[in-house]
Amino acid sequence: MKNKKLNISVIGLGVGYAHAKAIKKEKNLNLLSIFDVNKQKSKKLSKILNCDYKKKFEDIFENKELGGVVIASPDDKHCEQIITSIKNSKSFFCEKPFCNNYNELIKIKKVLEIKKNTSFDSNLILRTVPVYKWLKDKIKKDYFGEIYSIEGSYLYGRSEKIIKGWRGKAKNYSGMNGGGIHMIDLVCWLLNKKPKEVYSYGNKICFQKFNYRFMDFENSIFYFDKDLTASINVHLGCIHKHHHILKIYGTKKTFIYDDKGARLIVSKNPKSRELNLKYKTLPTDKTKIMIDFFLDLQKNNFNKKKMKETFDLIKIIDAGKRSLYSKKKIKINYD
Repeated sequence: MKNKKLNISVIGLGVGYAHAKAIKKEKNLNLLSIFDVNKQKSKKLSKILNCDYKKKFEDIFENKELGGVVIASPDDKHCEQIITSIKNSKSFFCEKPFCNNYNELIKIKKVLEIKKNTSFDSNLILRTVPVYKWLKDKIKKDYFGEIYSIEGSYLYGRSEKIIKGWRGKAKNYSGMNGGGIHMIDLVCWLLNKKPKEVYSYGNKICFQKFNYRFMDFENSIFYFDKDLTASINVHLGCIHKHHHILKIYGTKKTFIYDDKGARLIVSKNPKSRELNLKYKTLPTDKTKIMIDFFLDLQKNNFNKKKMKETFDLIKIIDAGKRSLYSKKKIKINYD
């Protein structure tokens, strides 16, 4: 007997539209319905996707055949929609950031304690990139020697989306929450470690003429054990294409990924060549994590480790934000 298709609804039709199209293509999943605050957009895309559309977010849960939810709405809506999904006993896949701060996380945890069979995942997509899978394996094998410093930059390069879009209108938007989170998660995943403390600073120079309320540049220095530090910065207003940079310095070798591609430096000799890596440096499919999550859900496979890592990541982000505004080094509490 074949497995019954899992019925999925998608909330938010920006990046959520790509998720909806991917669900339509997967033979074991069924796109049940969609919702967006733009009702005309919902109606139009429902015809293209051949699915139902809802006028209210809550109406998604009226259908008893619903098996799971994709939450791809603006960041400041995630917490409310996650809690509603949990209360309706629906597992969910949420775009990053999972939620915006520690207080929202506590609210979500309280509901999860009641609905313990609810599973979730978040779209931390850099983990899927081939070059970083290779890098993680090499770090584990001590290929780079002792790693003592990491530098990561998230170059947004799409100013209009900040100035004119929902990000600039949100109550508490943060470039570190929205973009830097990818780099923070990548570093923690590569090292299989969590930072102990963080010190953050920033400015609002690039967007000052647009009266943008939040920091458009943020830098967080994360302190790990053995004096290892990772400096992660986010440039919302930089003159650069959308991109990210990662540099890992070890006592044996150095890894660099930037505009020139991914490469290794294995010698201090100025005449020695950099070794270019042939692995792909960008995600090949931005919906695969979501599809895999729901296919695992069909088999009752729950990735408890990834769920905890998602929670811990929000605690790291929240500590960084508190440091940013207090101008003090903050200890990160994982309790």
